[in-house]
Amino acid sequence: MAIYYEPLSLVLATLLLLLLLSSISLISFTEATKNGGVTLDLIHRESSLSPSYDPSITHFERLRNLFRRSISRHSALRSASFKSASKSSDSFEGTLTSIGGEYLIKISIGTPPVEILAIVDTGSDLTLTQCVPCTQCYKQKAPLCDPTKTTTYRSVSCTSQQCQSLGNESSSCHKSNGCLYQVSYGDSSYSNGNLAVETFTFNSSTSKESVVFPKVVFGCGHNNDGTFNETGSGIVGLGGGAVSIKSPDTFYYLTLEGVSVGNEAVAYNYIPNSNSKASVEEGNIIIDSGTTLTYLPSSLYEGLESTLEKSISGNRVSDPQELFGLCYKLPSNGEFNAPPIIAHFTGADVELTQENTFLEVEKGVVCLTFVPSEDLAIFVGLKSPDLFEATLTPIGGEYLIKINIGTPPVEILAIADTGSDLTWTQCVPCPQCYKQNAPLFDPSKTATYRSVSCTSQQCQSLGAESSSCDKSNSCLYQVRYGDSSYSKGDLAVETFAFDSSTSNESVVFPKVVFGCGHNNDGTFNETGSGIVGLGGGTVSIVRQLETTIGGKFSYCLTTLDSNSSSKISFGPNAIVIGPKVSSTPIVQKSPDTFYYLTLEGVSVGNEALAYNYIPNFNSKASFKKGNIIIDSGTTLTFLPSSLYEELESTLEKSISGNRVSDPQRLFGLCYELPRNGEFNVPPIIAHFTGANVELTQENTFLEVEKGWYV
Repeated sequence: MAIYYEPLSLVLATLLLLLLLSSISLISFTEATKNGGVTLDLIHRESSLSPSYDPSITHFERLRNLFRRSISRHSALRSASFKSASKSSDSFEGTLTSIGGEYLIKISIGTPPVEILAIVDTGSDLTLTQCVPCTQCYKQKAPLCDPTKTTTYRSVSCTSQQCQSLGNESSSCHKSNGCLYQVSYGDSSYSNGNLAVETFTFNSSTSKESVVFPKVVFGCGHNNDGTFNETGSGIVGLGGGAVSIKSPDTFYYLTLEGVSVGNEAVAYNYIPNSNSKASVEEGNIIIDSGTTLTYLPSSLYEGLESTLEKSISGNRVSDPQELFGLCYKLPSNGEFNAPPIIAHFTGADVELTQENTFLEVEKGVVCLTFVPSEDLAIFVGLKSPDLFEATLTPIGGEYLIKINIGTPPVEILAIADTGSDLTWTQCVPCPQCYKQNAPLFDPSKTATYRSVSCTSQQCQSLGAESSSCDKSNSCLYQVRYGDSSYSKGDLAVETFAFDSSTSNESVVFPKVVFGCGHNNDGTFNETGSGIVGLGGGTVSIVRQLETTIGGKFSYCLTTLDSNSSSKISFGPNAIVIGPKVSSTPIVQKSPDTFYYLTLEGVSVGNEALAYNYIPNFNSKASFKKGNIIIDSGTTLTFLPSSLYEELESTLEKSISGNRVSDPQRLFGLCYELPRNGEFNVPPIIAHFTGANVELTQENTFLEVEKGWYV
């Protein structure tokens, strides 16, 4: 559903579109995965997707398990880091550390490939799995890897660089000159076996194609025991050592200069009642995927806790687990507000919102998930609310997105629309509502609904034409769309949650401005309960979440008959890179709702047509910047009449077929579909400023009636 201020709209149904509020990237989705990298599914061992998930334990028991493992892991990493500090940089590469890793990754090993689940660990180097024969193996659910049943397994020799990189303490030689490895972990777990190379296959979660890596060095373990979980078949080492999947040294050291809360800064080497800034040691904190808690030096933690306490209004309580220092009783309305913490790394500031810093550890008790450490500092986030991906469901020419509104959350489906700003849903009471399948949203049954006043910035941003006041000084909105559909109701703030298709956890955003519609009608489909505004205006979801998602979102819209789901990504997940990526600037114009691009012309084969086409005139007419918008709520592409007429004429010369009239009398260029079902048209190249986009037949022609192509 779009508001038409100009007769121009462009929809590319299978195009991946990156909106950065300053530039737009256009790319084939397949090329992006091939050339821009690979995204894999990580399964948290405590999530319902994990094979080890135990439905009999409660959410809070699950959290306690996480915390216990984090404490054990911190101890293990601490001992390993001190051990490595006394060694040379060469032998440091052979120091491997892991205990109770938190995430499992699915990989396939060998030819033919055998699928296993293994712990993904940034604190370890060597990737290993249990192999037959196994004189001493811990119990695992999956079959052991059998090197005799794969054609690509090869032993590594003692003289090889891979074997020598393990160091004398972690390697030895077999009689046949094959390299033997032995690694022990901080909790006395261990693995011994043969060092080998094998083909590894990763199943990409962004592509149907698997990604194959030949000759990966790994450990084929024949003697393994300790605290390993039976769900996992080993470890995927993502450390920096020479035998890691990634490479150089095992831990990833960052330099944390300090933290700040509001205007109050706390230096890394915090000295109470001192204004002097102590020097900061380079590489003073590590980042680790296997830890749930963030560990800070005791002095820095104390300064941070004291600063946070001044900023939080609430009833401070003791942690029932006696683990965390800063805890509060959760108010009865469920609202707890903590200021963001800014972590100041060298060259980068990272904003940690409440979702990354506080957690409900027991029913009604929220605690800061930072703890003090006398030595090793570890930086970690529980979850990343600034990057998430949601699934889009097609209905006609529009796409629906699933969102949850309120506390407790109520699930709705709404139209995702880049041509609208205000997000709204139908609410009770509703004297005039179009028919919808789902129940109407009831603001009286949620604890987090709040009306917006007439004097608020949010209300005023709607403008005089789209807002008014009621007797209680609450803001009323009214929006009208290009097809005379409309929505009227109360402007309010509410908690929104998105079910990420890349995570089992919902991503929660409090105090999102939206419209609670009590009078809505028009061409809306009964499947949708409203609209999610993805435009560029002040009240759009994109602008409201700008500090969290960095103003970035992208979407990939598949065709209606595709087996793949459409995706919309927010935050860093939205960034697409690769040699096939090209970018075109977004032009800032009024109204700021729309994303304006500059189309310079189109071409078919060798024949180019300028945007402002003038028949029988060879000079290229000038064109305005921002002469076309891109819109997710439109199925058809609208072009200026002169450009359309010449494009139609050019295509007609290039297509051999029986031209017919459109039965719907809507389209100008139609053909009868041959009996063999084959209909071929040349691609159309859309020439944007700085970017050429090839539109294949799937993007330009459609069978609108049985046997009729337009």
